[in-house]
Amino acid sequence: HHPGIVSYVAHGIAAEGWPFLAMEWLAGENLAERLQRGPLSIPECLTLSERVASALALAHQRNIIHRDIKPSNLFLRDGQIANLSLIDFGIARGDLQVGMTATNMVVGTPEYMAPEQVRGGAVDARTDVYALGAVLYHALTGRPPFRGDTPISVGLAHCQDPVTPPRQLRPDIPPVWDSVILRALEKTPAA
Repeated sequence: HHPGIVSYVAHGIAAEGWPFLAMEWLAGENLAERLQRGPLSIPECLTLSERVASALALAHQRNIIHRDIKPSNLFLRDGQIANLSLIDFGIARGDLQVGMTATNMVVGTPEYMAPEQVRGGAVDARTDVYALGAVLYHALTGRPPFRGDTPISVGLAHCQDPVTPPRQLRPDIPPVWDSVILRALEKTPAA
């Protein structure tokens, strides 16, 4: 239970024999919808980062790696960033598990995937930190850190290309934000 994570309600087997999981009903919009209207303000990004980092800290304490942090999985209750909830733990796994599914498909969303996840390697809490850095980059600049014509080209960019510092795209970003985001977007987990 965490105010920044959607709440579980119940689970079971439906009459048709299918398993189900019921979550709380949320009203509002997701961050992807909000970002279609433009980048967030600096104070909004601070609130966003605090809310998501707090939710991830609890998940990581429980050895749960979300693996798909992206704007559409950050729900703004009643449209308020201060009431953000992390949703969709559908591909979450335990700490240090390989980033592929049983069918050897890499899982996640290319625009926000850490290089180790793109490569199908082991993931840990730093994988989610990378994705949060990519989300903050998008929220501040109006675009993800890497774009491309195909998911593969975006994934390769995460693995190989340098990140354009956010301040180059939006000069009013405080230098500390540049530092924090660029550190989150380091190519190796150790960095």
